Amino acid sequence: MKKLILTTLLSCLIATVVLAQAPHTFSYQTVVRDNNWQVMQNQSVGVQVAIIEDNASGTIVYEEEHIATTNDIGLINLAVGGGTVTQGTFANIDWGQHLYFMKISVDVSGGTNFVQMGTTQLRSVPYALFAETANNPGPQGPIGLTGNTGAQGIQGIQGLPGDTGAVGPQGPIGLTGNTGPQGIQGLTGNTGLQGIQGIQGLPGDTGAVGPQGPIGLTGNTGLQGIQGIQGLPGDTGAVGPQGPIGNTGATGAQGTFPNGTTAGEMMYWDGTNWLAVIPPTGNASFKFVNGVPVWVEDVQIGDFRDGGIVFWVDGTGQHGLVCDINDLVISTWGCYGTTISGADGTVIGTGSQNTTDILAGCTAANTAADRCANSTAQSYSDWFLPSKDELNQMYTNSAAIDSTAIANGGSAFTTNYYWSSSEYSNNWSRILHFNSGYQGWDSKAWNNYVRAVRAF
Repeated sequence: MKKLILTTLLSCLIATVVLAQAPHTFSYQTVVRDNNWQVMQNQSVGVQVAIIEDNASGTIVYEEEHIATTNDIGLINLAVGGGTVTQGTFANIDWGQHLYFMKISVDVSGGTNFVQMGTTQLRSVPYALFAETANNPGPQGPIGLTGNTGAQGIQGIQGLPGDTGAVGPQGPIGLTGNTGPQGIQGLTGNTGLQGIQGIQGLPGDTGAVGPQGPIGLTGNTGLQGIQGIQGLPGDTGAVGPQGPIGNTGATGAQGTFPNGTTAGEMMYWDGTNWLAVIPPTGNASFKFVNGVPVWVEDVQIGDFRDGGIVFWVDGTGQHGLVCDINDLVISTWGCYGTTISGADGTVIGTGSQNTTDILAGCTAANTAADRCANSTAQSYSDWFLPSKDELNQMYTNSAAIDSTAIANGGSAFTTNYYWSSSEYSNNWSRILHFNSGYQGWDSKAWNNYVRAVRAF
């Protein structure tokens, strides 16, 4: 269910001037909360920033968009002036001649369906940008005494990587040099004397043509013969008389069939004796194994078999998926910025093909898919990274999985994000949080937990 943001907390706007050059961005921080005033943790959101001139409902002179991800306390950091520009030019804002207001709009799904959060006046801090073009700075005041060094504050949460700065303008093309004078053309060499042509030999004598023999006369074409009359079909022969009905054979002796001892019991003949087939206690399939009929009980969620713990069973009751009893090393999804062809399956049964496609399109080592494909846990080598729905089935049955894993020397799931093999875009892939069950997407360059699965 999509959450609705009702309010944000605005942080200080920070701009710094170094010597004679001012930055072309300023920082903006906000805490994103839902309609219950709960912070929205580790979620990708879309943010639109608009700079408005003179009053809160005035003309928008600049507008840009960002994609940001909240941290564990719901905080996002933006560099205003460094986003994707949708209107105006940041460098052309005349900070010294007008009042300016900043309007913030947010889309919690990470897209561009923005909802306006509020408008606030930009006061003294952003006007450090105006100092870059000031022509008449006042005299420098006296330097104050140096105060005592304060205690070191608690280190703040590391901000997200800033957006890549715009490419600077291309320098002017240099002048074309003067063309040098053309060199003097060399003298043409003398033409050599043509050799004397040899004398042509005399043609040989043509042999005499022999006389043509006389052409024979063409014979006359014979007349076509008359087609004979088709004969009449013969009469159908008479049907012979029906033979007499044979005598009815004697009734054989009645066979013996023993009574069972349990409701649902079946009997089968092994060639010598009647033997009982005891009914199962639960859901089962009836099969012949080495010529003997047996009931094969259906696989149950939480069973430990085929190298792992059963978390999904198909309609036959005999086949499904198991997950490893331990997590693999936390890893990146890999190949940030690259779209992997075919790795977008989300339903149960697509995880194995997703993993094959990831390995074909992303050759980086130690990615989540690479670690699963190279696992030999419990002596099996066909592990893969689960799809989005396969990962959700593991979360749904996590209590049974944790109990069986611990009982067999494994470990329970952590309360963190786990990778799926389902790609969302060139930069993002789908994740699931094993504490809240939240499903979303995360940057391929970030580390998350990994649990391998295989089919049986």
